[in-house]
Formats: sequence, C-alpha cells, structure tokens
Amino acid sequence: GPHLDRFGSTALQLLVATRWTVENNSRVGVRLSGGNVEVADGSASAASEPMVVGALQVPPSGSPIILGRDHPVTGGYPVIAVVDDASMSQALGAAIGTTLSFRLS
Repeated sequence: GPHLDRFGSTALQLLVATRWTVENNSRVGVRLSGGNVEVADGSASAASEPMVVGALQVPPSGSPIILGRDHPVTGGYPVIAVVDDASMSQALGAAIGTTLSFRLS
C-alpha cells in the first residue's frame, strides 16, 4: 500500500478532516471511529499482501485500523495511508476515547 486507486477522490480529504476516536487499542492495532472512508469500487477486500507497522487499513465498516507492532504479517483490506514512525508511539499509546487526526506529509 497505499492503494489510493481503490479509494474515491475525497477519501484522503475525509481522512485528514475527520477527528477520529480510538475505539479499541492493542499491540495488534488501533481501531478508529468517527467517519466512513469508502472504497471506490465498493469492495473493501483485496488480495492478501505483506503489511507494515502503521499501515492504515480500511475494512468494510469504513472505520480505519492503524496496524500495530504485533499486526498480522499479511492483510487483505486496502491501505489508504501509512502512519510515520515518529507518530506511531502516540497512536499506539492513545487511550480508548482519545481523538486523533491525520495530516499528509
């Protein structure tokens, strides 16, 4: 990833404009809520491929998941972005209910 061709033209804008809430947090990943990132082709599954720490996967619910340090080796949901190393400790340490936002760099 990222698989930007799998998302609509406004998906990145939505990702950046939304204040996301940490719904669940573990070493596997940080599940977010607060918006609905839609996959352009209507299918939120993709061929399994290797994943990296910080990959921002979008499952069928449209609520992104930031993959943590104990994430699965492969994943099948499209990736819209990757959280940089400097921001990962903040994301992984965020308590449930904390709000997070993204910026593009």
